[in-house]
Amino acid sequence: MIMTVFAANTVSGWEIVTDRGQNKAENKAYYSTVADTLKKNDGVLDKRKYTEYSKTIIALTAAGYDPANVKGYNLLNRLTEKEMVVKQGINGPIWALIALDSGSYPSDLRDYYISYILERELSAGGWNMEGKGTADPDVTAMALQALSGYQDRANVKAAVERAVSELSRLQDSDGGYSSWGTPNAESASQVVIALTCLDIDINDKRFVKNGKTIINNLETYRLSDGTYMHSKANGTSDSLATEQAGMAFAAVARQKEGKKLYKFR
Repeated sequence: MIMTVFAANTVSGWEIVTDRGQNKAENKAYYSTVADTLKKNDGVLDKRKYTEYSKTIIALTAAGYDPANVKGYNLLNRLTEKEMVVKQGINGPIWALIALDSGSYPSDLRDYYISYILERELSAGGWNMEGKGTADPDVTAMALQALSGYQDRANVKAAVERAVSELSRLQDSDGGYSSWGTPNAESASQVVIALTCLDIDINDKRFVKNGKTIINNLETYRLSDGTYMHSKANGTSDSLATEQAGMAFAAVARQKEGKKLYKFR
């Protein structure tokens, strides 16, 4: 499973996105924490993982703040450092694209990041971190989230269609998904988000197995206190699983409103 918590060196931004920026006090506190961290570290969130900049940009945009001017620091400039963005492999360009599109921010590197992702498509469709073998549902779903806004391009459209077919094939018989051999809530959540980004209904017959949708499966990971397990084998509450489930349900809610999870302007 791919870690996707926003701004690990600051604070998690999941809540900012799931409540769509409605909690002004929380948004202000988040902005202050990011600004203080940047000031303390001379504008650096992470020297190696540039996904931290991308995810912080998304959270700031959702909260209603300009990531180009966080107390004088321009986080968007970090996404122009393409060598550092791609240093993490495909995960970097995926989140860079999502971040740029979260606020329709200008950048001449979109084509570069799109090409980077497309060039690493697996022969059967979809993506994984290794660039060979079978598609991973998490990475494939996140790549689809990044590419969803570019389906007017023939090569992107074709890759998206192949990946959607592969995700349908990879779906478990109970409606869920497995990554690295383990059925888990996070994989299901990421696929839900991808489908909403592509305007595919969660009840689409391609994603219903034995009468079970992905949402039906995701709810089987829910505990009595409202949190979610990573896996049923473990059986305990997991913060990442809970956060990503929240993202998935927020994505479905926004789809019903004719909106996308990561599009705020």
